[in-house]
Amino acid sequence: MIIGFLGCGNMGGAILKSVLEKGTSSHDILVANRSVERNTLLAEKYLVRTTEDVADLASCKVVVLGIKPQGLKALKFQPEEGTIIVSLLAGTSVATLREKFPMARIVRTMPNLGQSVGKGMTGILFDPDSGFEEEDKTFVQDLFLAGGEILELDAEEKIDCIGAISGSGPAYFFLFAEYLEKAAVGLGFTKEEAEKLARQTLLGSGEIVHQFPDISVSEWKKKVMSPGGTTEQAILSFDTAKLDMIVKCAVDAAMKRTKSLALETTKLK
Repeated sequence: MIIGFLGCGNMGGAILKSVLEKGTSSHDILVANRSVERNTLLAEKYLVRTTEDVADLASCKVVVLGIKPQGLKALKFQPEEGTIIVSLLAGTSVATLREKFPMARIVRTMPNLGQSVGKGMTGILFDPDSGFEEEDKTFVQDLFLAGGEILELDAEEKIDCIGAISGSGPAYFFLFAEYLEKAAVGLGFTKEEAEKLARQTLLGSGEIVHQFPDISVSEWKKKVMSPGGTTEQAILSFDTAKLDMIVKCAVDAAMKRTKSLALETTKLK
């Protein structure tokens, strides 16, 4: 089965990398980008076929749609009947995609950057009106299982919620690590030392929750905190600053932007 990538930026590239590492032949991949430079880079790095003409993807049985949501309206591409369109687009509904690709079967997904290192988290919604066979579902699921875990959803609104949590989530953790680095520099560490402290702490924390999935992050927090100790004081400081509300506001802001993207992509004609 030929897998097409229509737009292959950071996320598309992460998925491409993971499926190739799991054994998909580069001969079974066709990548379409407007950028000749991007195509050249991907062809040299992964030995995949590339094209600047999206029409070349028409014969692909599965097309991973990785363009910007704002670019959907101007996109000149019509797949063959029955083609599976796997959308990575935030805020772009099944109804909008069905309007754009009336002959195709639609899957909405929301992966994250962890896909590039085999630790991704992807939400998947199969359009219930597209008539997917189990083997088709399994094929799509395997695209993302190649780079991490999946969560199949039964309600479309949950896709947008996943975008605000795990989709954007890596940036939240990177931001916290960045602030931890700055705090370390303020305590007298060099920038290089501060980066090492923050990065290894982030890495170790992630690996702990990965290796012990039956223990909640709340429990791990308590294990680090000693009554009357330094960590407890730091956590109390976060609570006083209402970190929980700050996080909620951030997620709400991501959701608000998702809804505005949906309005931008609703009218395609």
